[in-house]
Amino acid sequence: MAYLACTSRPQPRERLADLLWGAHFEAQARQNLRQALSLLRRILGHEALVSEDNAVSLAPGVIDCDVIRFEALVAEGSRASLAAAADLYRNPLLTDLNIAEEAWLDWRNSERERLAGLAVDSMVGYGQQALRAGNTAAALKNANRAIAVNALREDAHRLAIQALAALGRKAEALKYYQDLAARLRHELSTEPDAATRLLVAELRSAPPPDASPTSNELHRKMHGTSGGKTGTETTAARVDNATAEVVVRSNSFEQRQLTIMVCNLIGPTSYSENLDPEDIHDRIATFQKTAADVAARFGGFVAQYQGYGVLVYFGYPAAHEHDAERAVRAGLAILDSIGKVAAFPEMQLRASVGIATGLVVVGETSTIDDNCHHIATGQTPNLATRLQTRAASGDVVIATSTQRLLGGRFDCRELDPIEVKGQPYPIEAWQVHGERTDVSRYEARHGAGLSPLVGRQEEAELLLRRWNQSRSGEGRVVVISGEAGIGKSRIAENMVAICEAGSHACFRYSCSPHHTDSALFPFIVQIEQQAGFRPGDSDSTRLEKLEALLKPTSANLPRDGALFAELLSLPMDGRHPALKASPQQKQEMTLGALLNRLKDAATRAPLLIVFEDAHWIDPTSLDLLGRMVSSATQLPLLLIVTFRPGFQPDWADQPHVTALPWARTMAPRSFAALRWTKHSPTPLPRISCRALMACHYSSRN
Repeated sequence: MAYLACTSRPQPRERLADLLWGAHFEAQARQNLRQALSLLRRILGHEALVSEDNAVSLAPGVIDCDVIRFEALVAEGSRASLAAAADLYRNPLLTDLNIAEEAWLDWRNSERERLAGLAVDSMVGYGQQALRAGNTAAALKNANRAIAVNALREDAHRLAIQALAALGRKAEALKYYQDLAARLRHELSTEPDAATRLLVAELRSAPPPDASPTSNELHRKMHGTSGGKTGTETTAARVDNATAEVVVRSNSFEQRQLTIMVCNLIGPTSYSENLDPEDIHDRIATFQKTAADVAARFGGFVAQYQGYGVLVYFGYPAAHEHDAERAVRAGLAILDSIGKVAAFPEMQLRASVGIATGLVVVGETSTIDDNCHHIATGQTPNLATRLQTRAASGDVVIATSTQRLLGGRFDCRELDPIEVKGQPYPIEAWQVHGERTDVSRYEARHGAGLSPLVGRQEEAELLLRRWNQSRSGEGRVVVISGEAGIGKSRIAENMVAICEAGSHACFRYSCSPHHTDSALFPFIVQIEQQAGFRPGDSDSTRLEKLEALLKPTSANLPRDGALFAELLSLPMDGRHPALKASPQQKQEMTLGALLNRLKDAATRAPLLIVFEDAHWIDPTSLDLLGRMVSSATQLPLLLIVTFRPGFQPDWADQPHVTALPWARTMAPRSFAALRWTKHSPTPLPRISCRALMACHYSSRN
């Protein structure tokens, strides 16, 4: 019935039989079709179906089909009809109807794609009309809806950029374009189309909407002259250009904490000895483009291209979680990417990075020639520049202000203090040698000591009961969902401490927002941690550590060694023969080997597995996590999975899975615990505790 309603024209019986029962014998398919048509007539009435020769259709008006209404609204094209069409499209076609027939799936998928395209057309069309009418909020809303349907439709992204600019959020619009360009390069290996580039070029050259008038405009107003240049005006323009007068948009600056990265080429002037100026320009442009693309991938905003380098802000125009970590990861990734640039085989590009964190005053400025700049003023930009000049080729050097925010996440070595102009004393500096793999994410950010667990006794007892059940051989899975910073990792860490106190094994996995497209990233990191990899280890050393990890438990060391070495991007150096298998077979073998490691560990002793931040999981890891959940019932293990709201695993309703939604709470029973902690020898004043709890409850209501 759905197919007949959507097509709205007579359909041959052979087509219907093949569509719905193509895998059956022909006689059986025809019999099934006759029975289905007979059932429809009994339900809808004998007049509902129209038979014409060998074709079948629905009688007009029998079914109110939203697909037909949707197509009619899109075809009408008016502002009201486009708005109605956009509201009518909620989900892909027939999401609740699954028929395992190839012909059906081909038709359904092609129709889904066609209708999704019409939906994006309606949302973008309505958004453009709303934008022209001055309703920028509606334009931005429909742009975001269109992007949710098809994230690679550039007309939807252009609408979003236009709406942000119209709302006065020009810096955010330019940052949006940077992210879009990076995504297109990453997913489609292409650049934004000409229309998008033209839009952004116009946006960059346009003066701020409430900018102060330039000196030429003031001169024309004062002297009553027109746009033509008089001698006096020409002289004034020359003076303005000579002094590089800056026109600042009013109320566009704000104070905020930024992490600022300066990344420059090393020794670019030495290139001039053997290269033409055009060749030097090509190398600098390649370096700056590579650095900008990598920085955008980590949420950085390229504020300026400075001679031989780039200036990047983290935390502007929008702040993200752990901007300091993002900056350091971006710096390391830039140096790694620069070292792999193959465009200039006769000369390897070399660079260094300086990073500092601090309070700045940041905003958008325009010069007299309408060039737009994003300026951060304060000591932090100067410090980042000084750190970059101190850094040797291939090094990332950071300030203490940044190093404190990293916790123990990175291997940082203290350098000799450096003199910075304007500072009364030398500044401490640190060289980043790489990300540490020997500590968990929680330990890196919070240290080895645990703060008291307050107000979560019931949840802790539930986890302890599940752990005791799993130790007796009844494997259990607990999923903990809640917003960021609410304590999911803290209670998981409490179970880790209990497990380690009992000398039980614990496997820990953490997903990352920077590796959502990196296959099996959390499993790779966990293997590196268990094997004891350190920054600076050679490939040979890492192979030896990997073999030492696998040897006690592997039933086929040559095969597992080859699989895991390839997974960790380690050259085999002839230690094990290369596997002769297709990529799909290798992936299946790798997933099986990873799952067997867990099963083997659990059969030797009860096992705790903590899988954190699953909302950032990559598709391959999600597949393996589902297999882990299915296997848990036969093993003495407890699997704890944490994630933020919005992540909906399809295995969450299995009988051995317990859902533990995590809500903010500060019940009255926590009052005494709040006053006393092991870190405070004296209690907080009672008035302070009451004020804290009052603020907490008022924020919830």
